[in-house]
Amino acid sequence: MKNRVTQSLLSSLKKNVRLSQSDSKFLEIYYHRLSSQDYDPTMAREFLHLARHHRKLGEKRRPGESIIELSNHKLPGNRRSGQGNHTHLFIVQEDRAFIIDSLLIKLNALSRTPYRTLHPLFTVVRDNNEAKSYDRASALTDGSKGNLESYIHCVIDHVPEQKHAAFIRDIRKLIDDIGTAVDDWQPMKERAAALSNEVEKISRKPVFAEYGKFFSLSLIHI
Repeated sequence: MKNRVTQSLLSSLKKNVRLSQSDSKFLEIYYHRLSSQDYDPTMAREFLHLARHHRKLGEKRRPGESIIELSNHKLPGNRRSGQGNHTHLFIVQEDRAFIIDSLLIKLNALSRTPYRTLHPLFTVVRDNNEAKSYDRASALTDGSKGNLESYIHCVIDHVPEQKHAAFIRDIRKLIDDIGTAVDDWQPMKERAAALSNEVEKISRKPVFAEYGKFFSLSLIHI
């Protein structure tokens, strides 16, 4: 189902800007969850340049690499954000579980709760680390080649330039910690499933019944 806000954005841009087919496709995926609260038709060009900037940032990316950028600079077409009171946080990385919830908690701890958060997922085909095509996340289930990548964009309270390096280190450590947790997550689920089966094999007595249920239920919450 198409997002009416996204379609309004694209329609507004096409009246004033020449968009290539690849531009239109990227924008439609990038802003497919854009809410009416976050969008103002007068900001259409700003949204275009933010998406293009994010795409440019992730054009070259090595396997496993997390690209993180903070920007205070006013981008072309930008009327409201990045004028000293806001900072843009851009992230490009392989998709991982828990990333958005963990990032929002971290930003809140850093007193930088986002005004706007976008998290489009792209199926990206790369050749020698360079992006050649972008498609919807669902393309992978259709047998398409590529990797699932997260493009995360947050608009947060202003972060002074001299604090950018430390801020990025904090975000990078968070992403590394998430990677460690995700790496452990699947083995933990597999072990819980194995324990559930083992308990059932050991005994059918009522005293053991709750143990099997415990491990089975734990699979839902791990």
